[in-house]
Amino acid sequence: YFLSPDDSGFQSTLVKAIVDDAYELCAEKIRLNDVKVTFQIPEKLSVKCRSIQICQVVINLLVNAILAIKDSETRWIEVSASE
Repeated sequence: YFLSPDDSGFQSTLVKAIVDDAYELCAEKIRLNDVKVTFQIPEKLSVKCRSIQICQVVINLLVNAILAIKDSETRWIEVSASE
């Protein structure tokens, strides 16, 4: 089965929306681990992608970052994006 270009599932999506969704899904883990998360993402920055897959990647990055800093005295994560 081959996909035509129109069936690729790629859609223009705001990066901030993807990151916000990932953050919401990780919010409990972030809260329980007392992690401060800051964002520097342009409001209108968009990317053509499969947003669910990119959201899964961002969730994995957040969870890995939380695990990496869990024993630190100060726990913070900065998420940034640019063109």
